[in-house]
Amino acid sequence: MREILNRYTLGGLTAVYRREGDVVELLLVPAGSEGSIARADCAAEPLIQAKLTEDDAPAFFSGGRTMRNSPTVKTMRYAGQTAQKSADKTVVVTKLADPRGLAYTHTLTLYADNPAAEVVTSVENTGSEAHTLEMLSSFTLGSLSPFSAGLAPETLKIHRLRSTWSAEGRLVTEAAEDLQLEPSWKCYSANSVRFGSVGSFPVRGFVPFCAVEDTAHGVTWAAATTQGSSWQMELSGCPCRAGWQTGSSAHGARPLPPARASPRPKRC
Repeated sequence: MREILNRYTLGGLTAVYRREGDVVELLLVPAGSEGSIARADCAAEPLIQAKLTEDDAPAFFSGGRTMRNSPTVKTMRYAGQTAQKSADKTVVVTKLADPRGLAYTHTLTLYADNPAAEVVTSVENTGSEAHTLEMLSSFTLGSLSPFSAGLAPETLKIHRLRSTWSAEGRLVTEAAEDLQLEPSWKCYSANSVRFGSVGSFPVRGFVPFCAVEDTAHGVTWAAATTQGSSWQMELSGCPCRAGWQTGSSAHGARPLPPARASPRPKRC
């Protein structure tokens, strides 16, 4: 059973935290529309996605396609949430813990004078054993669209900006079905679309931006990165995620010795 953990509203945006067991997910919706949230029929999307080299790859033919929902994520446990509120912003800090000594922090900031939210994630190794991080999300947003139930066919559009040298920002709009983000009849294989840039040119191939539009309800969720280095965004069925990972994207693994933290760049 999915329960409401907390709600926070500021700057025309409402953040709804829902909990299902040890999984906490975040919904971002226009202020005043939270009563219209209907989505509860796809798995709750964890606040943070991560993958350690020592853990197996995720199941459902995910190898080479995605690192989402790896065994690393399955070990995360909800460890509490705090909120600091002021006139100009609300900062919500959610803690997740791994029994191996990994402490994850998800920080959401809502601004009174800005319709965008800011998300930062980090992980700290508080244990005695070293670990190596293959992937860590900067943000992940699931249950899209929260205002629909079931497949809601032909209602989601994906907007991306293609880019090359001196020719930045060509808008490409595709239906979720055209990107094969709808479930198959078997509902088994993990389908995802990954795109990004490798190296010190953050706007090469794609602008670090993505938007998911719910044409049935007139709501669009858009995200942009703030880093000047390698990045990757991923669309996978219901969720939208951005972050860093190694493997086919060649971003490089990150060692996490004891008492070492690894923050991710901001996502807005």
